[in-house]
Amino acid sequence: MPYDDTKTAKTVSMVMIIMLAAKASGLLRDSLILRRFGTHSEAAAAFAFASQIPRDFLDVAFASAISASFIPVFNSYLERRTRTDAINLANNFIAVVSILATAASLAIFLSANAIAAFWLAAESSDTIALAAQLLRYMSITVLLASLAFSLTGIVQSLGQFSIPAAMSLLSNVLIVGYLLLFDIPNVVGLTIVFVIGNISQVIIIIPPLIKRGFRFKFVLRPKDAGMRQIYRLTPMVLIGSWLFPINSLINSNIAARYSRAAMVQLRAANTLYLVIAGVFVLSLTNVIFPRLSRQASMNKTNGDPFAASLISAIRAGIIFLIPMSVGLAILAVPVIRLFFEGDEFDAVSTAYTAHALRFFTFGMLGFGLQAILSRAFFSLMDGKTPMLISLVAIVVNSAIAISVTVWLGVGGPALAASVSINVAALLMLVFMHRRKPILSAALGALFIKSLVAAALMAAAVLLILHLTANAPQLVTLAAATATGALIYFAAAYVLKIPEICLIRTALTERSRRNE
Repeated sequence: MPYDDTKTAKTVSMVMIIMLAAKASGLLRDSLILRRFGTHSEAAAAFAFASQIPRDFLDVAFASAISASFIPVFNSYLERRTRTDAINLANNFIAVVSILATAASLAIFLSANAIAAFWLAAESSDTIALAAQLLRYMSITVLLASLAFSLTGIVQSLGQFSIPAAMSLLSNVLIVGYLLLFDIPNVVGLTIVFVIGNISQVIIIIPPLIKRGFRFKFVLRPKDAGMRQIYRLTPMVLIGSWLFPINSLINSNIAARYSRAAMVQLRAANTLYLVIAGVFVLSLTNVIFPRLSRQASMNKTNGDPFAASLISAIRAGIIFLIPMSVGLAILAVPVIRLFFEGDEFDAVSTAYTAHALRFFTFGMLGFGLQAILSRAFFSLMDGKTPMLISLVAIVVNSAIAISVTVWLGVGGPALAASVSINVAALLMLVFMHRRKPILSAALGALFIKSLVAAALMAAAVLLILHLTANAPQLVTLAAATATGALIYFAAAYVLKIPEICLIRTALTERSRRNE
């Protein structure tokens, strides 16, 4: 993957490897949960709801949006002012966020019954009561996630990416350990372990901060100039970052009204989708965001490094996400069967979850491009554009989900999410191009070539599935994945996709040096 320099490419690769381990542990965690509780039980429905708000809406969106407001301002301080000024801003930011997040945690704790009753209106009173109890336990994760993501934004801006990428690994290990230790785990105990895992995410990020000279100090100056910049960005960034989580909540609500199992199956498909797409997308955006923020603050004396970095990231997204989406759509059933099926998660659940997953894959490229481009807008201190685009996409998602779920079942909300994220990505591409020249014939040619290579890959994968129909599931997946990757990259090389050609040249040169 060519990037602005080989150091950045190596950093992204390292972060991807670490995040792959973290995501794999998360997949094992969710696999064990689904196997233990299934998709039809009261405990499954209550936990799926209670964990979704902190994990999707507040963890991913609220806390990451806070860091997205902070990182551009912090990097402008590092670029234009002294390091001491930047550290003071960070301590001030942490103090303000802690106060606000504590208030949010308390509000969720006190209103847990009302929230559960609204979102689970079709469920029994016992399920709603259990969901409210679990949500009260989970409410503290708002504060924990806010602290974790705020500290992550600081440490990434100071050049450390590996520890933040591994943050969730320790948390997942704790949860997996609990599930393996108890043959019949209690859903309340599972929720408490989730909270303990969130605490570990805060703790693990502190040593690398101290190593890079950061010293914690209570500074509370909410009217400071840097904080006012953050305040101006935060509301727009929050709404702009809430596209995927708000869609998830809306779609879960629609699925829950369709059936209890549909909500859990949709959640399972979404989890698997985010694990596979997220390894690449989050690795790339975590590295590129601080870089774009710094480049946006630079005086441009030789070209536009911001546009060059953004184009490289978009090209990488096209090259890798198109084959990933095609491959996952074809392999949906064997992948879900391998990771989730067993015990309480039966073949019917596998079929419905695969149905939803196929519709999710339609939006994988849009998911990646929207994540990259929203960070680019935030780096330019522009939260208004992604905010307005996200509002449009949320309306699109709601309209489609309400319209098609009656015909497509659990696939309806998944299709709605994919269409809306693609609409958001397309609009962001157009509006960013008005500010930076990122769209070109070369980018269009890359898109078409990647589609052609993915089509050839799909034919090969389907053939492997046919030839290994009676083989063990793991053998089928391994053979299909390896063959598909080989065919895709071979086709991409024949089609002269520059990034693939450069990778081959680099590997050839390294091989010659080793001889």
